[in-house]
Amino acid sequence: MNAGYGQVLTMTLGEVPAPVEISVRITDNFSGTTNIEREARDRVRAALCNAGHRYPGGTVAMSASRPLRGSAGDLALAVAIAGADGTAPTSVVARTVFLGGLGLDGTVRSVPGIAAAVAALEPSVCDRVVVPSAVIGELTKSRVPVYTAASLTELIDELCGTRRMQPLMLPGALPSTAVAVLRVWHRVFEIAAAGGHSMTMTVGSEVSTTLLGWYLRGMVGALRGTASFGVDPGIDR
Repeated sequence: MNAGYGQVLTMTLGEVPAPVEISVRITDNFSGTTNIEREARDRVRAALCNAGHRYPGGTVAMSASRPLRGSAGDLALAVAIAGADGTAPTSVVARTVFLGGLGLDGTVRSVPGIAAAVAALEPSVCDRVVVPSAVIGELTKSRVPVYTAASLTELIDELCGTRRMQPLMLPGALPSTAVAVLRVWHRVFEIAAAGGHSMTMTVGSEVSTTLLGWYLRGMVGALRGTASFGVDPGIDR
């Protein structure tokens, strides 16, 4: 990837998930074409601008190696645009699959079918995958490291090196007990959030508090203003 051109990977969703290459070319004198739906282009443009990132001027030509349905490729398209204008470095986005939808405010949103797509990924296709934080509770296995993002701003900061990227799930199967605990706390968190209540979580050693914290944080998206969210490591004991 170099200035003016960006290429990243995503996946089709469905019964047989397959890798998709998304390419973006930015130029002042190229009358490029696109096979990506206008709705997707508009969503990504709004997400980039509302998240505080500039949308490149000139002609922005976009293409996908396979037809994309729905919004699961929005995150990859945004990263490809960021790469084309020189924001996302080549070494970081190479061999990384980006899966997720985007809200108009730049939040990274879960889309049905992501867990199955992650499970279908082979190490020969990519070295890692980036998914919405909220999808962690749906994952049961992966052959590549899984990273998460709650917002587009957070992800671009991590790609640029201003924030540290850490895997939330290593290759292998997540213990069934951990999956069960995440799903229970998902429901508890929904009830507490709906009523404006505080809550104290006590979990066993089968669930990483980091994993749990990022999962719950992803449910509420990017926190703004005076809102805060934290996980006390002491709850593991």
